[in-house]
Amino acid sequence: MGPLLPHGALEEGEFLPVAGLLATNHYYTGSPFRMPYQLARAGRLLGFGEDKAWFPVYGDYDHTVWRAIKNMAHQVAVGTVSIFGWPLLSLLPMAFSLAELRRDRRVI
Repeated sequence: MGPLLPHGALEEGEFLPVAGLLATNHYYTGSPFRMPYQLARAGRLLGFGEDKAWFPVYGDYDHTVWRAIKNMAHQVAVGTVSIFGWPLLSLLPMAFSLAELRRDRRVI
């Protein structure tokens, strides 16, 4: 079986989005390698630790891995209700299809 894409196609396809991102970063921050998000609160919002949360969700400004996992689970639950109308139950078809794909090792 041959390659899915011709040699160099992916790299050529990435040039315009990456160039646009670098140009936008340079316009907003003065440096093509500094993201505008880093300007908020002097770049202290990225990562885990004390004083990393934008607003106190759980009573303080700490952002830990456990809180990130809880937040992700909450966002998935809210998203499934918004999109499908059923909380988390709508993920069952996806779970069954992934289980079926795992049996067929040619796919995954």
